[in-house]
Amino acid sequence: MSIFEKRKSLKYKLAISHISMIIIPLLMLGIAGLLWHHVIDPHYATHKEPRFENVLIENSALVSELDNLINSNPDKLSDARYLMHLNRQAEKRSLLVIVEKDGDFVYIPDRIDKVGLKTVCQELKSGAPPDPRGYLMLKYREFQFSNQSSGSIYFLTFDKPEGLGDALIFVIALLLGIIINIFINYRVANHIITPLGILNRATSEIARGNLDQVIEYSSEDEVGELCHSFESMRMQLKEAQNLSQRYEKNRKELIANISHDLKTPITSIRGYVQGIMEGVASTPEKESKYIQTIYSNAVQMDRLIDELFLFSKLDLKQLEFEFEAINIEDFLHDCVEDKGYDLDNKGIKLNFTSTYSSQALVHADRQRLQRVINNIIINVEQHQDPTKKQALLEIILSENTEEVIIEIKDNGTGISPENLPHVFERLYRGDPSRNRQSKGSGLGLSIAKQIIEAHGGRIWADSEVDIGTSILFTLKKLVPSEMPIDINYQGRPANEKNIDY
Repeated sequence: MSIFEKRKSLKYKLAISHISMIIIPLLMLGIAGLLWHHVIDPHYATHKEPRFENVLIENSALVSELDNLINSNPDKLSDARYLMHLNRQAEKRSLLVIVEKDGDFVYIPDRIDKVGLKTVCQELKSGAPPDPRGYLMLKYREFQFSNQSSGSIYFLTFDKPEGLGDALIFVIALLLGIIINIFINYRVANHIITPLGILNRATSEIARGNLDQVIEYSSEDEVGELCHSFESMRMQLKEAQNLSQRYEKNRKELIANISHDLKTPITSIRGYVQGIMEGVASTPEKESKYIQTIYSNAVQMDRLIDELFLFSKLDLKQLEFEFEAINIEDFLHDCVEDKGYDLDNKGIKLNFTSTYSSQALVHADRQRLQRVINNIIINVEQHQDPTKKQALLEIILSENTEEVIIEIKDNGTGISPENLPHVFERLYRGDPSRNRQSKGSGLGLSIAKQIIEAHGGRIWADSEVDIGTSILFTLKKLVPSEMPIDINYQGRPANEKNIDY
């Protein structure tokens, strides 16, 4: 791209500045010359008569000698040797004497341009005030030689008329050009120095760890783009800093929560073991109860450590998935059969409803998807409402154009609106004091969220206090070109199904 195609670029401004530094002084000199020759010079030319009188007064002796020769011996004025001698004397007073005879000059000093002198003479006869190359030409008088030839005497002075001269005009024009160039350079430099000062202050603040110094500079040139890029970098650094601080805070909270969750079963195990060692469990029944409690706490610790390990691998993106094309309705039906009997023993009635008419396959990892459903069901078990006679759990399969939607719905205690946005956060139990007697690790829904997102799906929760909670997640359907050809679709009818356990 040419520098002239981007009018606001720094290259464009520098080019204009350099061109202006050359053109403006030339323009100023040209304007000054025009003013001098067409305005100032003609004005001062009107004062020639007083100047002519001054020349006559200052050279009265020479004027008297010339008058005597005109009256007594005019032919001597046609003698070049005499005129040479006369001019040597007159030159001491910055004056030259030129004699014209019948249109020709008798003697012209070497320093005077003969062609230019004739031109000036003609201009003088026409009434113009000529200035032959630094001399002022004044016509003294006309006379006649003895042979009746016409003659004229001219004085050439070295001095100019009083007033402004060409040198002064040149100096004034040059000064104006310099002032204008300084102003242009200041404006161009200001476009560079000002943002560099802003960037310098910002880098100093960043070096001190302060990322709140906003870089405010509105320009569309290269320096402006640099400031915008630097501001973007500052914002990204600030975002990274905030993210790092959040990670550090979460890490500390995670360590504190893990310590608390591990300390509770360990303390319980130690207490019961100590009771056995000290003979507190004096009967076989009491000893069996102690051992059962120890085992239960050990299982709880094992599950917590397992979930922490799984969560850390998910968080570090180190968990490998084995994706395959599965029939999601068959998969959920198997899950319901597997969990139905166990939930029934715990007083929870499980229902399965499907309106999945398309029967499209989904791309999923069976083991990880099973872990998601188990974690959600475990969460449901821990939040049942003891005031309700029958605990209900319903798995609902539906679909939209591109996704299958799986909803796991209960009639438990529900989740308050202020706690609902946090249910998928790690180690969140909706109980800031963490005193509620819950056997959950607080990682189940967080693990489910990461697994579903790794599948390219979405997961969210809807809940009403004292009504119940729904955990919903989606999985992407496979398009027909991605489906295996050896899948048997005739195993189940496509109409709605209800399965109760």
